[in-house]
Amino acid sequence: MTTPLQASWDGWYQLVSATVGSPTLLKAELGQIWAAIPDVAYTPLPFGSWAKAARVYPVEGKFAFAPAKTAVADVVLNPAPANPQEAANRLKAYPTEARKKVALVPGLDPAALISTVTERGIGFRVTFSIPETHEAIPQPSIVTRQAPEYRFAGQHWLIPALDEGQVLSPLMLWWALLFALSMLARYHPEAWVSALDVNHSQLAVPLEDALEAAQTAVPHLVLEVLIREHIRLH
Repeated sequence: MTTPLQASWDGWYQLVSATVGSPTLLKAELGQIWAAIPDVAYTPLPFGSWAKAARVYPVEGKFAFAPAKTAVADVVLNPAPANPQEAANRLKAYPTEARKKVALVPGLDPAALISTVTERGIGFRVTFSIPETHEAIPQPSIVTRQAPEYRFAGQHWLIPALDEGQVLSPLMLWWALLFALSMLARYHPEAWVSALDVNHSQLAVPLEDALEAAQTAVPHLVLEVLIREHIRLH
């Protein structure tokens, strides 16, 4: 999973990346690409500390009070950050137009994160503030633009940047991951078979989960590109 991937020359990958408005992959480790895909963000690899796609829960109602051009959300990082400084440092892996700031419990010394329990684990409170020069938009729209819905209605995600600072679309992340795995299966069949041996390989279950997820995620993403419309499942 530490094997570096790089898109060289000109080919279908580059053409499709341009078509869907995604940067072309320059260089990233295979495990890093895996971790950036929301569909497998919670299928843990047995090693590596790459930034994972992070689930975002917009906060609305009485707990969403924030200054103008600022919105509030709970962000789930896996594993959970131990303190505010770690949370702030790890948020830097997710480029957004809005400025992100960790919200703290007032009056505590040392400072503590505002946290909440979500279906995906402990989320910590983050404020997203768009530049003052930007036109004001509704609070929910601020979060949606920084962490768009992905495949399912109401499921918002932050995608981490790769080594060169690029944020690839999930379709192109899937393409890179599956292409790399297909090359492993084709040119190194013994290593591929060993990796799938559930009795001896730590990668066997994660690989099975990823390949199963790809069977539903990739057709969904391809259909969206073909009809030029987002399809949200419920």
